[in-house]
Amino acid sequence: LSSSSAASDVYKRQGKTVTVLYDIPLEIDDAKALMKKLQAHLACGATFKNSVIELSGDNKEKVEEFLKKNK
Repeated sequence: LSSSSAASDVYKRQGKTVTVLYDIPLEIDDAKALMKKLQAHLACGATFKNSVIELSGDNKEKVEEFLKKNK
């Protein structure tokens, strides 16, 4: 998985910043495993729903860096 194959954006949800990863070219179980790795690496909350990973906080740059290092 490379940063160019998944898209990410930063949104405000209920007054809080959320980084959203979508268009993830992985099976659901693999995407959930990626979410767990990102959650541990970034020390943030995360959820997986509707094939989208949501991470609490503005982590877009850190996510892209993580994906480049862990292809």
